[in-house]
Amino acid sequence: SQIVYTAFAAGWQYFAFSTMKDKDQVSLNSKVLEYLGVLSFGVFVVATLFDDFVFDLLFSGDYVLGKIVFPYLFLSPLILMLFQIAANQTLVYKKSYYCTLSLLSGVIVNMLLNYLLIPIMGIKGAAFATLCSYVVSLICIMIVMLKKNWLYVNRKFTLMCILTCTFVIILLHEKAILSLVSAFLVITIIIVFYYKDFMAITCRLISDLKKRKIEK
Repeated sequence: SQIVYTAFAAGWQYFAFSTMKDKDQVSLNSKVLEYLGVLSFGVFVVATLFDDFVFDLLFSGDYVLGKIVFPYLFLSPLILMLFQIAANQTLVYKKSYYCTLSLLSGVIVNMLLNYLLIPIMGIKGAAFATLCSYVVSLICIMIVMLKKNWLYVNRKFTLMCILTCTFVIILLHEKAILSLVSAFLVITIIIVFYYKDFMAITCRLISDLKKRKIEK
């Protein structure tokens, strides 16, 4: 997930500043946020279905215990990617201090949760605190964006965010059967809600690639 975020960050700034003066800039960035968010949630849920198998296959001894923190540290960079999309609007409208304040709120939450959870849950508590700090920063910046009308979020994406947060909480309590059922439920809802959108995007990308080959 860190590699995905790094690749995204390398190309995002060019895209963001090349479209900042477009008339549909707000709607375009909102769509990017929604689609990347749903894709991130889907990949995260699928990854958690195979974490035990992968860790048992690749590692031995104490390293296998890495699967305890895997879900939270896998999702964190993907949440940071969504934060960067939202925070870009503060640069477009020259209000970057909103970004700083949102990150500061995340830092405070991180320190507080580390203090409370590490004595109780150990390294798992630290990983969960890291994820929560990113989520809080994202929520804070999104509240500002929505109030300023610099981004918009529809009900489908809001529901997916709530379902993903619920799934993370279920994982935290290590209820295997409930986690499995919840994972399939989230994946099913994503397919139902976004199948047409992703098919349309895929067809458009294939069409663009064909045009480029013809031009060459």
